[in-house]
Amino acid sequence: LDQSAAAIFLAAPDRTIRHANARAIEMFAKDGKTLRNLSFSQLHVDQHTYEAFGAYYETLRRTGQVRLEHPLRDARGQVRWFDVHGTLLDLDRPDADVIWTLIDTTERHQAETALAAERVRLTAMVDRFPSGVWVGDERGRIVMINQSLCDLLEINDLPARLVGQPQHTL
Repeated sequence: LDQSAAAIFLAAPDRTIRHANARAIEMFAKDGKTLRNLSFSQLHVDQHTYEAFGAYYETLRRTGQVRLEHPLRDARGQVRWFDVHGTLLDLDRPDADVIWTLIDTTERHQAETALAAERVRLTAMVDRFPSGVWVGDERGRIVMINQSLCDLLEINDLPARLVGQPQHTL
């Protein structure tokens, strides 16, 4: 387990850490200190995210496993995003210890956030552009269209309602 690229924890039913692999210690232990007996609340961004994470325990106890994406604070206090998979250690005991496997997805999460911000900026530019703009995809569907083009082509519909429609509807 210590050779894994994933951070792996064994957690007690009270959400304290019983064991952490080398990757988990590297990512979350401050000054090389142990994570043993540490409450998972110490790794969460704040009390709200800790409580929100706790809600997943119902699914975990009922089905034996749960998977989600969740932010945690690393040893330096930086917020990082993780693909989190929890599995009951003993499927016959819903109140048993839990094995948590965490894969760092921070870079993907940051890229998706940056892409969404750029899309908002591009949409604002297209909306304000003084001439008609129409962007289609490879399937022949409208991806973006502005009001100027709708006015030019005398289309009596809102640009937002045209997105996703086949281009031949214009």
